This record gives sequence, C-alpha cells and structure tokens, in this order.
Amino acid sequence: MTVVCFTSEQFFEYLRNHGCNVVDESFYDTYNRVIVEVNGETFPMQCLPKYFYPVVVQTCELMGIPAPEDHLHAYWQHFKRDHPCHCGSGTAFKDCHGNKS
Repeated sequence: MTVVCFTSEQFFEYLRNHGCNVVDESFYDTYNRVIVEVNGETFPMQCLPKYFYPVVVQTCELMGIPAPEDHLHAYWQHFKRDHPCHCGSGTAFKDCHGNKS
C-alpha cells in the first residue's frame, strides 16, 4: 500500500497554483516555519520534508483551497468512511466514492 503524500516542493507548488504565496521566511531558520498568504489571510506553515494526506487535506481546508483528489480520497477513506460523501450524494462515503479504488 502506498501512502499519499507530497514532497515539500510539490506541496508548495500546489499551494502556489491555488493562489497561496510565501510572504515571510524570517522564521525559517529559528522555527522551521514560513508565513503564507491566501485570499488576504496569513497562516504560519511548518516546513517538512513530506506532507502526508491528512496534513494536506486539513491545510487546504483551513486555507480554503481544494484538496487534491487523491489526498482527499485517502483522507475520507481513513477518517470519514461513515460520513455522508463529500460529493453531496447523501450516501455514506464507504458506499459511494469509498468503494472505488
């Protein structure tokens, strides 16, 4: 089984492609964090070598950016199987998109 993740470069590129910009790197050396901005709001973001799907989905939700489909699928598959599917069908995820590989 492969765990869905982004490298640091891939995730920051994904965020840039969705309107997110690094606005301050002054905390990088001391705290391993940068400040990013999207839609006029700023967020501190820890710099990691890899970002696994739970962090990617939660970060995207926090910033108002759509999560990548493969990360979202893995997130729902592991954390929200019995919740109504994200597609809006009203059916539990496990019976809707969750049964697709």
